[in-house]
Amino acid sequence: MTTSSRTSRALFALAAVPLLVVALAACTSGDGDATPDVKTDSQVSADAQKWDVAHASCLREEGIDVPDPSDDGMQQGFSGDIDMEALNAAFETCQGKVTEELGPRPVTAQEKKDQEEYEEQARESAKCLREKGYDVADPSQGGSGLSNGTAGDISAEDIAACGGAAGDGSTTVQK
Repeated sequence: MTTSSRTSRALFALAAVPLLVVALAACTSGDGDATPDVKTDSQVSADAQKWDVAHASCLREEGIDVPDPSDDGMQQGFSGDIDMEALNAAFETCQGKVTEELGPRPVTAQEKKDQEEYEEQARESAKCLREKGYDVADPSQGGSGLSNGTAGDISAEDIAACGGAAGDGSTTVQK
């Protein structure tokens, strides 16, 4: 494996964790008939932290070596080489288990704002990569439009020049 490929994959793996958590949270739906509880942002944050810790625990049970998130909700990243297929399967399994146990992951106002900013940056990164000759789709909700299998085919220089985009496996990138 080349250094640029290893760098691309490491960048992808580190960026994917918080993005997948937020993306998966954005894909869930609550009970539309229930009267919503009004919670402060700190209560929502505490509930999200509880959800994230349960999710990290589930990932470990599924064989993914991941620490609990910090108090600010940031994930520390992964240890060692990452099997993206196993990671995606574990995320899907744990999303279902934790959502069944605790309900959809609470999303704070700051996380919503951060997600909107990320999606704008991802659209700009996809446009930049297209201008450099890569076949990159506009991002899907919570993703950048890069494929797990081909994100390593983009040079480290092009990734850096286009904002260091990482992907969610939603489309294929070809040059």
